[in-house]
Amino acid sequence: MGTRETDRNGTDKLPDRDDAFAEAKPAGSISDVFGLLKRKGGPVLTTEEINGIAAKGWAGEL
Repeated sequence: MGTRETDRNGTDKLPDRDDAFAEAKPAGSISDVFGLLKRKGGPVLTTEEINGIAAKGWAGEL
């Protein structure tokens, strides 16, 4: 995704002062993340199904 060392914590060392927070620059658009976790041939889960799986995980049932 084109990250720099300073992008990890959002600070840059400046010669004339202490640390300064660097502005985060977007590497793409928000639509780039849609389908990020999609797998060919994998199931399509509804929000309710995902919430049920998460609840079972938190309850130690998985």
